[in-house]
Amino acid sequence: MNHSFFRSILLGALLLTASAAAAEPSLMATGDANVLCLIRVNSEGATYDIVGKESDLPEWHWVEKDAHGAPAAALLSNGQLHMIFAEKFDHVLYNLSTGRRIVHRRLEDPNRIPPSAGPIALAAIRTDDDSDKVTRQQTLIAVVARPTEPRPNQALSKKRLMHVGVFRRENGTWSHWIDYPEPVDLRSGERLLAAGVGADVYVATDSANDDGLLAVLSDGNWHSLDRKGLPAEAAIAALLSHRDRLVVLLAGPVDGKKDKRSGYLALYEPAEEQFVSQPIRFGENVMEWSSGQRLMATPFSERIALLWTEGEVLKKANCGQDGKILAIRDVDVFTRGPADTSGNKVMDYFLWGLTFSIIPLVLLRPLTPPKPFTLPPTMRPANPIKRLLAGLLDLAPWPMISSIVLFAIDPATEQEAREMIQGSAIPAKLAYAAVAMLGGYTAYCVFMEHRYGATIGKKIFKLRVIGDDGLRPSLRAILLRNFFRIIELVLTGVPFLLLLPLFTRNRQRLGDMMARTTVIDRTFIPPPPIEQEESTPGDETE
Repeated sequence: MNHSFFRSILLGALLLTASAAAAEPSLMATGDANVLCLIRVNSEGATYDIVGKESDLPEWHWVEKDAHGAPAAALLSNGQLHMIFAEKFDHVLYNLSTGRRIVHRRLEDPNRIPPSAGPIALAAIRTDDDSDKVTRQQTLIAVVARPTEPRPNQALSKKRLMHVGVFRRENGTWSHWIDYPEPVDLRSGERLLAAGVGADVYVATDSANDDGLLAVLSDGNWHSLDRKGLPAEAAIAALLSHRDRLVVLLAGPVDGKKDKRSGYLALYEPAEEQFVSQPIRFGENVMEWSSGQRLMATPFSERIALLWTEGEVLKKANCGQDGKILAIRDVDVFTRGPADTSGNKVMDYFLWGLTFSIIPLVLLRPLTPPKPFTLPPTMRPANPIKRLLAGLLDLAPWPMISSIVLFAIDPATEQEAREMIQGSAIPAKLAYAAVAMLGGYTAYCVFMEHRYGATIGKKIFKLRVIGDDGLRPSLRAILLRNFFRIIELVLTGVPFLLLLPLFTRNRQRLGDMMARTTVIDRTFIPPPPIEQEESTPGDETE
């Protein structure tokens, strides 16, 4: 139901307070041509949140809040958000337009994917040969690390040897594709990275060591990639496919600043089998961030979205393949939290309850033969402008009264005020204020019209509520016309309501027609009756 009328008339009474900042948990970022998604896993690893941003809209929106589990990898592909959970290796898909989890399946082949599998990376490869297709067919790829069998003296070694396997999802089913031929040394805290470029799968570890994994799976065969062209001592932060090219984001040391890292962007040239890299710059300065924070990167729209943290503030920037950043903005969507939409339900419950209250009033109408609503000639319907002014005079105090009482006790936060103004949500306190206003206003109108025939506003403008044939309306009719006023305002809106009395014979709005009432002007003076002269015999002359 549309509640914009009550949102607009209550906003003037808001009292603002500052909102508290939230602690920063671990984050993942994934994007495509239309949407950028952030997945936040809380510090305990028990729940996660999802927010999204469309490329043509400035505001972030919440997709999920406090969902159970801890996703290990996420990827946007074909308009769906895919997430893999390492604990049970579940595969979850989200429909971003509705925010609902639409699929929940476990990956098959438990012998190759034990419960202790991880880390995990997701990618998508193109499986069609027609590059001119607008919508390219994609296959989801999962790159999974799992422990090797214990070897003699392995406990004394600092190495953490892992098997790296590649799985693919076709026709809704996951299956094992191929393993990397040699165990990979994954040190504690290191991650697997993957990107699909065309039909090839690029895999790497986020390590600065020359012996770290950096390879491509092409035509079913593995090929190691030379790190030629990559900055020395720079760790790979992200692999991604952008405009059908492999883009590598790296984090390198900063001379004289042990607590800082600088960003580099490298493009892979398959023909030369080498990388071409350049520093990421914002204006004339090389991009820097704290060494304890991780740089995230993902395709978004026509550019590359970069995300990192400075202190407790999440930063976002977009750059092209030239590594130039145009602007840096703060991302406060997690600090603000999701919009409070509990008020929408409060208003819906109130209006549904009001609707069901109207039904018996309609069914208990008097059992009289149907006939058109009529007024005696001594009465005239009130002018619509006078009715409007009287209604506004009666309504005006109630929004302020309800808002002052409710918001003085529980002031609105900065986030709630912003959401109310933007119209994106109705917080519970705003809904309660609207219900209090409607309840008080309706009770006032029912009492005054039943007891005195008019509200204070109508008395000032010398108006009166009357029933069919100019009789005093019953309590049922008074309740019905006032209950319908609420339904009319919420469902149809004020502009249409104002026009209705202009086109009805007796200046009736919808509630008046249902209650068989109208509003008359008490200042109307009917014209005197026309007297007819009586003729007498003999008065006529020939």
